This record gives sequence, C-alpha cells and structure tokens, in this order.
Amino acid sequence: MHIYTSGDQTLSNLGFTFDSSGIPPVLPFSPVPAGTYIASITETEVRVTRDGLGSYISAVSEILEGIHAGRKVYDRVTVTNASLKAVAFGNRKLSAMCRATGMMTITDTTDLHGIPFRAVVRVVPGDGEFGDSNTIAYLPLAG
Repeated sequence: MHIYTSGDQTLSNLGFTFDSSGIPPVLPFSPVPAGTYIASITETEVRVTRDGLGSYISAVSEILEGIHAGRKVYDRVTVTNASLKAVAFGNRKLSAMCRATGMMTITDTTDLHGIPFRAVVRVVPGDGEFGDSNTIAYLPLAG
C-alpha cells in the first residue's frame, strides 16, 4: 500500500509491526433486529440543532439481555423547535422515556440513566443515501 511518496522513494513503512490477530475488525453497521428488549438509557446529551434555533436530546440505549446484549440504539428527542408539532411529539417521547424509567419528573437527562425498561425496536428501511436504522419506543417493565 502506497501512502506517501518522497521523490522517487515510496514511504509505506509503518515504523512498527502491526498485529491484527488480537484486534477485532470494523464490521459493517447493521441495525438491531426488530423486537422487544430489556434496555437502559446509558448516554444523553442536550444538543443544539444545526440551524441553531432549536435543541434536542441525543439518547443512547443499550440492550441488557439476550444475544443482542451490548448493542446500542440511538434516538433524538426534540426539546425546542420552531415547529410546535415537533415540540409536542418530543414532549410525548420524553414523557414515554420518563414513564418507562419511573422518573415522572426530571431536571437532568442523566436522571434517566441506568434504569431498565422495555424497548420496542423497529427497523426503518434506508433511503438510498443512508442504510437501515432503528427507532425505539420506551415502555415500563411492568405492564
């Protein structure tokens, strides 16, 4: 593999021996199969939208059991936006996250972390530019 050249000399030497035998390769992304899983929210961050006029919660939920344990499902929840419909939908989704984790009132999204809930995961077909992805619905464990 040629990376850089310097005059007539090809510089392709790493300067060390790379041993790939103990390092798992990067695999193509595939969404979590559709189904109902036990999961918990592990990461949240309130971010500003690209246009700077709104905000959303970026949330990561991790599957806790079964053959997909450790897999992650990503979600975005609208917090503020010029569209009142988008805000209303975001409020309903945040309410579902709160109810699923038993945290009826929160002041910080980290209040939702680490509490198991039922995650209903669906696969959304790709649109040509992007591959398949997941959506997630949040339900309490009981019920």
